[in-house]
Amino acid sequence: MNPVMELDIAPLSWVRAEIDAALAKALEAIEKAVGGGAGSESLRFAQTHVHQVQGALALVGLDGVTQFAEAADALLRELAEGRIAFDDSVASLLQRSLIALGNYLAELQEGFPHQPLRLYPLFADLSAARGVPFKRGAAAE
Repeated sequence: MNPVMELDIAPLSWVRAEIDAALAKALEAIEKAVGGGAGSESLRFAQTHVHQVQGALALVGLDGVTQFAEAADALLRELAEGRIAFDDSVASLLQRSLIALGNYLAELQEGFPHQPLRLYPLFADLSAARGVPFKRGAAAE
């Protein structure tokens, strides 16, 4: 049996509005941090909302997508704690990643196949921004 065909998106539809709202709040907080408003406080706010998204995705069983959200959550946590410098390139990466996540979920609900590896390039970039070695085109070691 094909696992792509077995995906039940009904649970996703139950939490999708909350996920979209949390992603929007995280994006707003990142934009505020880019503008110099409240720096690490804004990043903590964004991280809280991405963490909520990650939890919701875990509850509905979207494992690969949950790992993607975990990578964004971890980067935001390290930024908020000052372990990684926040700059325009990191802000852009986070914005692109959260938008891609929302688009991916929308596509799932529209009937696109569940292929979380489509998010892999951004996942690798999120990992690299944290200093986690990740080789494109190779399995994680």
